[in-house]
Amino acid sequence: MHYFLGGSAWLFGAHILTSVLALVVTVVVTHSLSVKSFGHYRFILAILPFFTLFSLPGVAQSLTRSVARDNVVNIASIALSRVRFGLAGSVLAIIFAGYYWYLGNTQTAFALIIASLFIPFIDSFFTYSFYYKGRGQFKTSAQYDTLTRLFYATTMATTVLITQNILILVFVYLLSQTTARAFFLIRTHLKNEKHSAVGKMNSNDDTIEYGKKLSLVTILNVFANNIDKVLVWHFLGAEALALYVVALLVANELTRGLFTFSQVALPKLSTDSIANTRKALLTFTGITLSAAVVYGLAITPLIHIFFPKYVQILPIALIASILVFIIPLYTLLNTTFIAKKMTKKVMYIQSLDALLSISLISAVLLFTSYGILGVVMATIVRFVILIILQRYILY
Repeated sequence: MHYFLGGSAWLFGAHILTSVLALVVTVVVTHSLSVKSFGHYRFILAILPFFTLFSLPGVAQSLTRSVARDNVVNIASIALSRVRFGLAGSVLAIIFAGYYWYLGNTQTAFALIIASLFIPFIDSFFTYSFYYKGRGQFKTSAQYDTLTRLFYATTMATTVLITQNILILVFVYLLSQTTARAFFLIRTHLKNEKHSAVGKMNSNDDTIEYGKKLSLVTILNVFANNIDKVLVWHFLGAEALALYVVALLVANELTRGLFTFSQVALPKLSTDSIANTRKALLTFTGITLSAAVVYGLAITPLIHIFFPKYVQILPIALIASILVFIIPLYTLLNTTFIAKKMTKKVMYIQSLDALLSISLISAVLLFTSYGILGVVMATIVRFVILIILQRYILY
């Protein structure tokens, strides 16, 4: 547990800072854009992960696991492999741009054309962060991630004060993150070149191959975690999506912060016993419950102070405290299965997750009038079902 808390302290501290920066950027953007324009902007960001899936996102967790097992890897080579696979995402984005152009939605079409220039690189260049986590160098990972987010936040806040053009905002969003990540990837490769020479790579290292398998799992995960925004935009419109995003903004940032425990846990869980894993899960349950209580007490003044145009979503934001409690538990349990290389079980759970996500949310939007409140309730039901299944498998 000392290992988890020590490593998490750096990552969680960095996440607090990056969450504050994200909140500042969102506050500036929501104050500068109309509710409808903000909803359209967030729709574009919500569909980008579907295209970056081609850059083998599962390699990130595979790399952490491989490095934790003392395999020698070549960071630059792995990143370039991800870029090559990611080119397919750019092609698909251009195809969808043509589709949206045909529908008359030229703004989304141009946004996807802009995104196609960055899709192979933006996630691939982030490979360095998972390398450091595998080596247990959480401080370095946290510092680089914080500096990246600081550069992005400063650039975005400055841009939105100058122009409210959504296409320019999307371009700056992608350019700032890709540039910063490229810088730190090159720095990491040069700094650790003697530890990652191609000639020294372990013959039994399976980073890319296992990463391909995990990427299939990640496809389902990205689908499950982003389809809600696409469905809300499709059924309820851009303004409803803006309200939905703001309602869950703080809750999502907090759950991502608690996700740092999973990132820290992966190297340890790959070599730890099931008994010790169960003890860690019990402690983590107490942490997430405390976080949910703090969130419930703080969310009302936060909404009133920072998002006065969105105060109508306060009841939904309060209900989201349940998500702060259960989503991190689901994530850590999933990380446990990945660490133990229980790929089939992870695939089964993620397939069910995707199925529950689209079926429950679609049912709410098609057959009820609960709107985004119904979407949040459906999400809660989805994660409760998944956690029950995970604990049944583990115990």
